[in-house]
Amino acid sequence: MENSVQQLLMRALIGATPRRFNDVTVSIDAVVRLLGTGLGDLTSSGIFNDTVDHLYTIKITAADKFQWKKDNGSYSMDVTITGSAQTLSEGVEVTFGHTTGYTINDEFTIQAHAGVAIPAKSLVNIDINNVGSENVLQIYNGTGTDGELLYEGSTGMWENGENILRKYTLSSQSLYVVMYNTDTPADVIVGYN
Repeated sequence: MENSVQQLLMRALIGATPRRFNDVTVSIDAVVRLLGTGLGDLTSSGIFNDTVDHLYTIKITAADKFQWKKDNGSYSMDVTITGSAQTLSEGVEVTFGHTTGYTINDEFTIQAHAGVAIPAKSLVNIDINNVGSENVLQIYNGTGTDGELLYEGSTGMWENGENILRKYTLSSQSLYVVMYNTDTPADVIVGYN
């Protein structure tokens, strides 16, 4: 408790806004139609399990088949539409509302995010309340994992109650925070302004 009070006082003195991260930051956006006017009843689901953002593109190749690619990669072989959740990669799934009737060359996208974007002018500090186990924290200058990596830390580097002072002025006016774990989540507070 005393340590938490000290951390709050420290943030108040340096003018930082706190944001707590105590679970993974991943998310998968809804399916977006890119091209075409045929059936558009695709839905996205799953639990994204990568540490960088990816854009998945789904292209209809027959009334009951599709291909997909990740980012700028090559398209997969034809996949038969089942009407059930079908895994693309890294835990991202797509479900078609029908098993046939789709229009050839229609395209859809799914954006998978490894982190959370926060409008900010600077990264001020990082408070490690609880290291958890098997955690990694990455903080980027920008709105995605393609920005400059400002900080990368993990459970083995941290101590409970540790305050890591960082003063980075952000050229992008945004922080992108990625936190992932494979065991017990950490409890981390990122201070920014």
